Amino acid sequence: MNKIIIYYSALCVIIIAIIMSLWFIPYGRDFNIYNSVYNGSTHTEFEYLFQVLFDISNTKISLITLWVLVLSFTLSIKIYVVSNLADTKRQFIFFCFMYVFSYFLLHELTQLRISLALSFIFLSIYYLVKSKTKAAFILSVIACFFHNGVIIYVISIVLVGIYKRIGFYKTTKLCLISSVIMMFVIPTLIKYILIFRPSALGYIENWNSYHMTLLTIPNVITYFCFALTYLMVKDNIKLGIKYSTELLYLYTIISLSISLCFIFIPEVSIRYYDLTALFLMILFCNIKIRRNYISYLYIFSIFILFFYRFYGFIFYKPLFVF
Repeated sequence: MNKIIIYYSALCVIIIAIIMSLWFIPYGRDFNIYNSVYNGSTHTEFEYLFQVLFDISNTKISLITLWVLVLSFTLSIKIYVVSNLADTKRQFIFFCFMYVFSYFLLHELTQLRISLALSFIFLSIYYLVKSKTKAAFILSVIACFFHNGVIIYVISIVLVGIYKRIGFYKTTKLCLISSVIMMFVIPTLIKYILIFRPSALGYIENWNSYHMTLLTIPNVITYFCFALTYLMVKDNIKLGIKYSTELLYLYTIISLSISLCFIFIPEVSIRYYDLTALFLMILFCNIKIRRNYISYLYIFSIFILFFYRFYGFIFYKPLFVF
């Protein structure tokens, strides 16, 4: 019965999402860029496999049709993986609701490349849980050819081995301390970054437009939510933690650490803050929740995290211009 409920819920989510996409896609903030490249513009370069996908499709189907097909694929993969990682059907259904009204808007409907890349990262996590490291590594490498921003998750597979050796507490300290150190080191390395990628200058100059600091409201919400997640994972260790929970926690703290490292390059940092929030939502779906005040506060923090993303994507800095 539980599986029937999960499959029915997943199907409803996908159908609703496809209906939403037909209305929202043409008004997305990045649609014009994708449309120009799809129609042959060479002013913007995409990653190799994504460009191949465009080159194969642009003479056969419209961009909207391709977009709907891709988002149907990516959303199905993400829902399938999360349904297998979910601790209860109630948490899974709650995740589906949160995702469709937050990161589905950002990724599937706006940033198609990262959406496609993340679907392979989700699959790689699924195979890591099953201890199929080679398959997970290959899938992570493939993801990089759709969006190079996920390369950090290729490195994460290597860090899984370190995590197994040094454990939960030392990994948390190592990641956070390293990110604080790199926060001050990276600005001095910017001039070397610009040698290899001059276009990165635009990311750096966007500091004032993004107003990225350590203590902006979305960042503080993310820190608060992560702190409570840490306590929940710590509690799960006492209960007999699942390997999948440990993996998702590792991906979460790596995403947070990278966002802190690049706090002085806001357009990079904000992307990893978004990925941190996404992994926090997935971890919420997977984690064992007991009835105590920490758990209630944790659930509240996840809801605030979701609500602020929804508010930001729709009202504060709208992803869609009608």
